[in-house]
Amino acid sequence: MTPKETPTDATRELSTLNGVHGRRTIMLRELRIVMALELPAESDKRAYREAVVERNVLALTTVANRKITWDNLNRLYLFDNSVFFRNFRQLWYRTSEEQRPALGAVLALKRDGMFFEAGQALVSQAIGTAVDSGFFQSHIETSYPGRYSSNTAASMSRNLFSSYKQSGWVDEKTLKRKEAKPGAAALSLALFLAWTRGLRGSLLFDDPLVALLLTDIPEPLTLLWEAHRSSFINYYDSGGISDIRFPGWLTPEEQETYHGAV
Repeated sequence: MTPKETPTDATRELSTLNGVHGRRTIMLRELRIVMALELPAESDKRAYREAVVERNVLALTTVANRKITWDNLNRLYLFDNSVFFRNFRQLWYRTSEEQRPALGAVLALKRDGMFFEAGQALVSQAIGTAVDSGFFQSHIETSYPGRYSSNTAASMSRNLFSSYKQSGWVDEKTLKRKEAKPGAAALSLALFLAWTRGLRGSLLFDDPLVALLLTDIPEPLTLLWEAHRSSFINYYDSGGISDIRFPGWLTPEEQETYHGAV
């Protein structure tokens, strides 16, 4: 993002409707392998691409598959020096392995409009409801009648189903919707993404992505205080007025772009 971009423009560019689910899932296994390389913080997109395509860290059999895999990973997770990936990266290395799938899902939800919309449909189902790829296919066909062929809709549905199993929203064994537990790092990133859209204070919780993450959380303030204690964010509450800040998340140039205290 350049200093000339506005927060609205930068955030709009994060999301696309089709995303990657026509071809792949959110690929958390591949994301873990790439992030385990712990490339230097200043590494740009070229360094990550070189690791996947040239060095073949994912052990893929063909160059074509490496390039396709890189393209989809990049579309979901950015792997650049932007404010979004940089802070995602920092949170990834500061949180537990158990909470990383939810953290990865946040960026994927922001980047992939179809994944996000399917999540909204999923959480409308009661916890314990049986879920399969047919549920997601029904959602696609109802939401976008005639837009996708039956084969494409079926493929997307299988990938969406796998993604929600990977990220912990559908139980791998019972294949039922289970309580989503985003964790403090995932909530912090979602709040920050909402902050870059211009939302402040308690209005951050009106953001659709934040609301989606907190669907199954009976006491959101407990998770918010956990994020504060983990030094991911600074949270203050005075007389019912909430103040959420993100110290260290922005460079001085980015602070000017977003016109707000962090």
